[in-house]
Amino acid sequence: MFYQPFIKSNYPKNIHPETPEEINIENIEDEDVIKRFKELGDNTYTYGNNVVMVIIVKNPYYYQTTDISLSISDGTVTQPLFLSVNPEATAMTTAIYEIIEDDIINGEKTLTLKVEIDGQTFTADYTIDTIEAPNPHISISVEEMSTPANNNAYDYGEDIEYKITVNNDGNLPIYDLYVKDEASGYGSGYGETLYPGDSFDFNNSSTKPITITVNNSIIAAGEMATTVTATSTDIEGNKITDEETFTIDTIVPINDSMNMTFNVTPPSNGDVYQLGEQVTITATLTNIGNIDLSNISVDINEQQACSDINYLEVNDSYTTPFNDGIEYTITSEDINEGYFTINGHLEWNYGNSHGRNDYSTQIMISDE
Repeated sequence: MFYQPFIKSNYPKNIHPETPEEINIENIEDEDVIKRFKELGDNTYTYGNNVVMVIIVKNPYYYQTTDISLSISDGTVTQPLFLSVNPEATAMTTAIYEIIEDDIINGEKTLTLKVEIDGQTFTADYTIDTIEAPNPHISISVEEMSTPANNNAYDYGEDIEYKITVNNDGNLPIYDLYVKDEASGYGSGYGETLYPGDSFDFNNSSTKPITITVNNSIIAAGEMATTVTATSTDIEGNKITDEETFTIDTIVPINDSMNMTFNVTPPSNGDVYQLGEQVTITATLTNIGNIDLSNISVDINEQQACSDINYLEVNDSYTTPFNDGIEYTITSEDINEGYFTINGHLEWNYGNSHGRNDYSTQIMISDE
């Protein structure tokens, strides 16, 4: 049976023309077909957001269409094809568009909807202008990853570990990211694009955080401080920077302690010191504190044994030269007492400060 389409509304209803060609479809406008093409809601969009638009199209003919196909520039249509739409009936679907970098920079995005019905094409444009203004921005966070051995404060030789993270908290991707840490001297670039909402951890290797060993200057300062800088650019070449100061102040107090022991030549007869016998005395100095010492001077029995030892690091020792040893003569009083006494005096510098201490020991006349 031959099917003839219905005529347009300017003909009496249910009256068929002699041939299908008599139906006038020449004057159908885009708006006769595309009844709605607009975003849902009233949101402000930023990078990566999905804009959902409602699409309502109408079959403008007084006959059932074979199909209505929909497509949208730079987006996707949820249901791009409707089959056999009744005369003057509408069909509804949605389209989705994701906000990209250019949209943020331009401040808007125009999309074109194309509708094809039985070989004819109809279009409509819609501009999304509720888009955030460009705001390229990065921020640095530094996190302490280590714990002091005594759970209270770091001491000399301990490692302070921390992690540097750069966050893209703006609304544009950033490029050519480079991070520099002042304390460690560590610097590294990130060769990929850092997208909004993403972050990147900067370590001194692929698995270990940045490590600073507590040294003389940290002890003297009472803190470990570093400045972290990050630089990058946006797509237009604008420079984006951030700087963060990170401080660890849980450092043990300065301890500039010294230990002094005495070394003496044994009795000449191998057994007992004799009256009038000369004994050579030297001293061994040990830095038992937690800060390096300098300009150390040594007095033994009020005689200068050594002056201005240039430097003595933590846990290091120094023995005064035997050739420069202090001579002591055994007295009758020493014989009567059964021992002789050695007195020592030390002075030193640490940083811009000065320390001193006195030491004393008794040496037995006889080994028995």
